[in-house]
Amino acid sequence: MSILKPVVWQAFVTALLSCTVVLIHGQEESNKNLWNPFPLPSRNTTKNVYFSITDFGAVGDNSTLNTINIQNAIKAAGMAAKTYSHITYVVVPGNTDSEMIFKSGKVSLMSSVYLLIEPGATLHGSSQQKDYGEDWDYWHLVQGVNVSNTGIIGLSNNGKPGAAGGTLRGCMWQMVKTYDKETHSYVQDNWSGLGMNCLGECRPKNLAFIDAVNVTVVGIKILDSSDWTQLFRRCHNVLEERVYVEGNQQWGNNDGVDFESGTNLTVKNSYFRTGDDCLAFRSGNCNTLRTPWPVGADGRIQPVKGVTIENLFLSSSSAAIKLEALQQENHGDLEDVIIQDVTIRESNRGIGIWQRDGNGTLGNIHVKNVDIETQFVPMPQFWGSAEPLIVTSIPDGEPWVSVGLKGIHNVTFENIVAKSEGGALFSGLCKNYETRKAVQNLQLRNISITIADITNINRGLHDYRPLTSSCVKEVVDRLVDAMAFEQSVEANLIDVQLAFESGKVVSNWSMKCINYTPDVQITTSDLVCHNHSTLL
Repeated sequence: MSILKPVVWQAFVTALLSCTVVLIHGQEESNKNLWNPFPLPSRNTTKNVYFSITDFGAVGDNSTLNTINIQNAIKAAGMAAKTYSHITYVVVPGNTDSEMIFKSGKVSLMSSVYLLIEPGATLHGSSQQKDYGEDWDYWHLVQGVNVSNTGIIGLSNNGKPGAAGGTLRGCMWQMVKTYDKETHSYVQDNWSGLGMNCLGECRPKNLAFIDAVNVTVVGIKILDSSDWTQLFRRCHNVLEERVYVEGNQQWGNNDGVDFESGTNLTVKNSYFRTGDDCLAFRSGNCNTLRTPWPVGADGRIQPVKGVTIENLFLSSSSAAIKLEALQQENHGDLEDVIIQDVTIRESNRGIGIWQRDGNGTLGNIHVKNVDIETQFVPMPQFWGSAEPLIVTSIPDGEPWVSVGLKGIHNVTFENIVAKSEGGALFSGLCKNYETRKAVQNLQLRNISITIADITNINRGLHDYRPLTSSCVKEVVDRLVDAMAFEQSVEANLIDVQLAFESGKVVSNWSMKCINYTPDVQITTSDLVCHNHSTLL
């Protein structure tokens, strides 16, 4: 049972996931026809288009291992797509009266082949290491590597794409070692890597696309991943829409979706409830890989550019949305991001931007129309302190004075309403070796933040994790301010209302609406503070 209070969001989720699918198209004219998999051709009149896995011997009894059968169906579909120059579909058939569960190890999609999972069908990942191959960089239930015009589609009962479609389920529950009562979380099993010294989270992901172009994931449920639920690494032109993602909130590193480098990335009209970050974006990766990451002639990793996040419902034991440059020296840029019309509930953190490493800039980020509720979680292994908004540029590594971060610039938060147990944090600590600010042109417009007592967990701290630098501790005890600005930050506040919950006396509240260090540059207009002892 989740340590967080259960919440019934059915009406919201139903409305959210019933939105009309609008497919985006690739940049290359030659890809446009192939990438759009809708409308689906009639199964009665079109040959060489649909390939049911049961025609290749797959059995949906939740026992038979169907890896080879499914892969053979994909190969046949791929051959037809190449021969006839049209999109093909590998069908995982369903039965709404009695669910058909097809157990499988890793399967690999091909170009112009979509996996179509029907209502009443589940593709369930094996819990056996041997069923995923030897290379731990590619432990995925479904993957697409060096492919184009591909993805996964779920169908509702009326034959149209919808979240009532089929399910992609991982093997999380088969990889539980025990339950830790002190940390209120599950202890996970890790695979050995077959002698290849797997590092980090050595468990399979549900879905991954690597070096792929024109990818569509629409209308499916993705559940119970033992590691990150989805990974898009160096992908271009990605659409994820009407997807329902859920992982246990007491399970670490089951992120909803991670994007590592890529352009034109869209996630919309979807629901995520996970233990770790719901959505994470970074240039490069934050884990040690067996396969070296390719870099450009300038020695830098490919950027993340052109991100649209729209109409989502998010809940996380860590961050709802994370934009980051962490744990790698040559991160590239992360820029041109739009986040809008998002609801966040029962999350340890709301929306955050973290810069610790790399020589890229994080900027041109616009966040608007967001409703946030953040609260403390009783699981200390999850990073965060109930911050509704957090922006930090802090150099990692030793000596930290030589880490040449380029900073975070041109970030706007607009039309934000937050009820939170922790305050917003904007920090440029340890940035003393350059004249410009670590966080530049931070705009806060029409912001309302109320500090409230939601869980009765009295905690006051600034959580800078991950951080190994000696310039500041990872976690620092601090009373809760509505907003805190630390060193090397340049911010403009317009129409900002801050408050502490009326009638409450909580020991970890500072009762300061804004707390800031002397070297911060703040301009304000129409700043109001309620139920406080100190405004600035």
